[in-house]
Amino acid sequence: MATLDKTLFSFEYPEFMASTCVTGWTYVPCPTWQNPGRMCRQDITAPCMKTRTSRFRVYAYVRYPDTLEEVVRSEIQRCHLIAAAVATNVVYTAATASSVVGPQATIAAAIGAIPGALEAYLQSFWNCLTSLNLSDVIKRQIEIDVRRETVRLTDWN
Repeated sequence: MATLDKTLFSFEYPEFMASTCVTGWTYVPCPTWQNPGRMCRQDITAPCMKTRTSRFRVYAYVRYPDTLEEVVRSEIQRCHLIAAAVATNVVYTAATASSVVGPQATIAAAIGAIPGALEAYLQSFWNCLTSLNLSDVIKRQIEIDVRRETVRLTDWN
């Protein structure tokens, strides 16, 4: 099966985490019966802030059989791009309306817009496909969806 995906909305954002970090070390007394003046090394820990960068993405996804002719595949790709443009408008409008609040609100708004984007995408995609006069057997083999993912671009540092 061949797959296509088209990003509808994407942005990178920082994540923050409070943690404890080792900032140095020192010697502290740790006497034993055999060596009462013994000194041991001990790490000095302090609160610190760690950050990493992540990317949130909403994308339209199409999967269709590899056995289709090249002309049919190119038409499916064309319908996918047309429908993705319609769905992009839905997600982008919702996500940018709350961008003043911060990344969490933007992500929540984008996730909340996925059902509407999926509906717009499905309607546009199937309207485009029906103009091609494809058989119902081929149409049933085509899978489409609007999905989201978060990818960690950097590790905590």
